[in-house]
Amino acid sequence: MSLKRMNRGLLKDLPSNIVNGTFYIAKDAEKIFLDIDDERIEFDGSNDITHFGFCQTAAGVAQKIVSCPNFKLIEGAVVIIHFSATNTASNPTLNVNSTGAKAIVYKNSAIPANALMADKNYIFIYDGVDYQFVGDIKTGTKSVASSTPPSSLDIGDIWFVIENNT
Repeated sequence: MSLKRMNRGLLKDLPSNIVNGTFYIAKDAEKIFLDIDDERIEFDGSNDITHFGFCQTAAGVAQKIVSCPNFKLIEGAVVIIHFSATNTASNPTLNVNSTGAKAIVYKNSAIPANALMADKNYIFIYDGVDYQFVGDIKTGTKSVASSTPPSSLDIGDIWFVIENNT
């Protein structure tokens, strides 16, 4: 594959803080290599990038094993996982492509058992330390029966009025 070297002056809309950079763009535009201040950034568009994987780990096993083609564990990496079993383990972790078990975190704490349900897809972002759960989870439902509205309700909560018909 032949690469074309481009000087900074030939590329538009680059951040002004990039001073010393060499940019290589593959002739077929599937691969891009950026050498910026001695750090190499690569993008390979010759393969599909889906970051979707399946977890078939048993419900009670804390370390959830996932295979996800082309996934690299870097800060900001996003992965979508389909779970075949509801997680019942405390302090579950994700180990994607044998990169090591990292905690699954929801609102700065370990995600609770039974929050990851079977046959559902969930999105996680790796923050450099843990996998952050994206979205919200339902941790319970409360029913409030009163003649005056409650001070607060969460999604899924029920408020109903009981009338006195005597």
